[in-house]
Amino acid sequence: MTKSCLRAGVSALSYFAVAFSGVALAHHAAGPGNSGGSGPVNTISAGTLEEGDVVAGISVDQSDFDALSDETLAEAAEAAAGSGDPEAHFHSLDGITTSTLSLSYGVSNDLMVTARLPYVRREDIREGHAHEESPGVFHGEAHGLGDSEGWGDLSIVAQWRFFHEEAANTQVAALFGIEAPTGETKKANAEDERFDAEFQPGSDSWDYFLGLAASRGAGRWSFSASGIYTFAGDGLGANLGDRFAYGAAGVYRVSGAPAHSDAGEAAHHHGAALDLVLELSGEWHGRQEEAGETERDSGGHVLYVAPGLRYTLDAFSAFASVGVPTISDFNGLQAEPGVRANIGAGYRF
Repeated sequence: MTKSCLRAGVSALSYFAVAFSGVALAHHAAGPGNSGGSGPVNTISAGTLEEGDVVAGISVDQSDFDALSDETLAEAAEAAAGSGDPEAHFHSLDGITTSTLSLSYGVSNDLMVTARLPYVRREDIREGHAHEESPGVFHGEAHGLGDSEGWGDLSIVAQWRFFHEEAANTQVAALFGIEAPTGETKKANAEDERFDAEFQPGSDSWDYFLGLAASRGAGRWSFSASGIYTFAGDGLGANLGDRFAYGAAGVYRVSGAPAHSDAGEAAHHHGAALDLVLELSGEWHGRQEEAGETERDSGGHVLYVAPGLRYTLDAFSAFASVGVPTISDFNGLQAEPGVRANIGAGYRF
């Protein structure tokens, strides 16, 4: 059986943590994209591995935030308490780093299964809350809670390509899967208290994914678009909110032979190749609930413009991408996202 570099690369590890871990929206971790060969970095491609192929990958995603000042946190908590909500807590953090191990397997030519295991680090978490100094008189303070890091939840996603028109180089695939509550959930902060659910590496909840991806190739160009919805379950007395992640990407082969198709085979290429990638990558996030109460200052929408590069040499591929937020519409007071960068590499066996 011919090993297809493009096919192994375009979709191996193709669902993105953007979809399954969040696009660094609010306090949630961002995930890496496709660690395989040619194709987009963050957007899901519709291609699948050939039967029996295996691709292993590793990637690191760094998401920075425009952190809220201690003064802003304290004032917000004091104002909320004065308005009759003394339990309101406002949070901020400096950044999230997500390092992910991924493994994909071609069950058949049209069905691929991918497992991902992230290690998540949240840096400089701070919280604002108010103390009642005298009846009806509140004083706001900001507390540094330190960092939270540990293994996140294991996710397993199947990608079923149900449409493949070789002559037009067009593919469409359905995505569905689960995220199991395998991550660490007992991390303590600098005050030796358990972090809130949103800052734990794991969620302690069963989450479910459902999505669609489409791709089309044209000579040195390829285009992909995708959307995937995450149904969030309850865990640690909270629900972190449903998510909808989407993306659109254009990829241009700068050097190396363009992908081609032989009779009965998927599009593929051999040798070294360099691709330029330009993507729009966004996510909507629903509000969180804790102890049955909806958190006003949570959820929203962010959209990144992300140029990137991908280098492929036969079975090996490496990528780098930098995302700049162009639209951010958050609910209430939250730390706004800054630049998001991710790098990674994958190898097909």
